[in-house]
Amino acid sequence: MGIENQIQVWVSALVLIMSTLWLVHHLQKTQNRWLIKFTDWLPPILFAYLIPAFGRFVIPFESIIPSLSWFSKSFLIPAAVFSVMAGLNIRSLKSVWPKPILLFLSGSFIIASLPVLIIGVAKLFFVEIYLDWQSTDLWKGLVPIVGSWIGGSTSQVVLKEIIDTPDPLFLSVLLIDNIAVNIWTILMFQWIKKSDHIDTKWGIQKEKNTELNADEKKGSWWSIELLVIIGYSILSYWLPWSFLTMILCTSVLGVLISALIPKWNSANSLRWAGWLIILVMIFLGFKLDFSHWNIPLSLISVVLVWFVFHALWIGLHTYLFRVPSAWLAITSMANLGGISTAPAVTAAYDQKLMPHAVLLSILSMATGTLWGLWTIYWIQQLFVTI
Repeated sequence: MGIENQIQVWVSALVLIMSTLWLVHHLQKTQNRWLIKFTDWLPPILFAYLIPAFGRFVIPFESIIPSLSWFSKSFLIPAAVFSVMAGLNIRSLKSVWPKPILLFLSGSFIIASLPVLIIGVAKLFFVEIYLDWQSTDLWKGLVPIVGSWIGGSTSQVVLKEIIDTPDPLFLSVLLIDNIAVNIWTILMFQWIKKSDHIDTKWGIQKEKNTELNADEKKGSWWSIELLVIIGYSILSYWLPWSFLTMILCTSVLGVLISALIPKWNSANSLRWAGWLIILVMIFLGFKLDFSHWNIPLSLISVVLVWFVFHALWIGLHTYLFRVPSAWLAITSMANLGGISTAPAVTAAYDQKLMPHAVLLSILSMATGTLWGLWTIYWIQQLFVTI
């Protein structure tokens, strides 16, 4: 390809990146009721992945995809992980301790454990399916779901890169994940509206609410948080570590900065995390090839089983811990729905609990990658070689 053509491709890619970034951000902030209904079923972050992929039908981006992938993995992903982890305010965790936190962690545990159990059951009783999953790498679609359900888009992308989930399979994961989570959200809206009645039947006493002092404000565009995020992403590139080591060290450093620097603005860090996550998804979209895409029925079946056992597990622990059943919906949505839907579901019950839902969602974002690594470890130890 000539230099002029190469320049045209790069310019086209830059225009597509900026346009997609603006569109996704606009959809996330829209107040239009029709667009809100539309994005309830097709989340804006999905368009960050799909638009660049459709762009490949018009412009041949193949020659620059390796460079885009290198930039994303070397700079964007470390910056996104760092900013998410630095958004966790550990000092606020005491406001939801201990029962809601225990219920939340119980939900995270079963989400991360079920892939291992499902693969184990397949190996014992459905050998042909198990061998097919190994030969086609279909099991690699399960790990990004763990990251998505616990940590959100950042963890999902990081875990995809760690185990190298095939891009067509990753698109299937995104679609199945979004549909399943939206159905679950509808169910949780119904649950939390009836939670007082459920508490009466279960003999659970409603606890007194406590409010968080959420006094953090977003900083200016060129804030100290942004400068630190940029500086760290550049520094991390020059450090001699593997991708996995980088993710672990970045996570720990982000939490320490949030905990040890009194003036660190966690809310502003999360704002930049949102932009970075969109960019990472856009860069991943350039790699997607629709010609090899399909939705495996076995993956759909696994996700359905996954949801059923998750529901039974957290329902049992809500009863055993004697936690007001509204927390079942709040903690579950903090895991599966994230920072956008968990407060919305909570508001249908009690707006005073919304800060708690946000806090648990941030905790979910901060721990999603670690739970995914835990899942990978046990799959690797017990069943397959990664």
